[in-house]
Amino acid sequence: MGGGHIRTCLSTLDAQGFENPSEHFLDPLYSWDHVVTWTGEFGNRVPSGSLAIGADPGLIEIILSLRMEDHGAVYSWVRNWGVWGSEENSYLCPQAATFVAFVASLFDDEEKNGYDYWHTPYRERLQRKLDA
Repeated sequence: MGGGHIRTCLSTLDAQGFENPSEHFLDPLYSWDHVVTWTGEFGNRVPSGSLAIGADPGLIEIILSLRMEDHGAVYSWVRNWGVWGSEENSYLCPQAATFVAFVASLFDDEEKNGYDYWHTPYRERLQRKLDA
């Protein structure tokens, strides 16, 4: 398979302590090489058995669990310098029970802000319709 790339779209990321989830751009989902590099960079700041797979343009990382108890679950994590498990760094915000469910939750708004963010007309010839 040739794979593909999920373009910038919106994700409703819940955050600890907030009653209403907020919308964030998901940009980018990392390439495998970037996942390996970036997860290594975070070291002991993210839970062991997890991978940093994407981000918003700010300080939120998208974390994929490889742990037995929640394998495949997707979380958001606010990037910080604390060691994982310390008082200042001990919360992952659940986003979806599986990666497939997370991808299915991605959307664009009525104003097409996600589309407008990434769309480049000269690449239109590369677009392919995805069957649901």
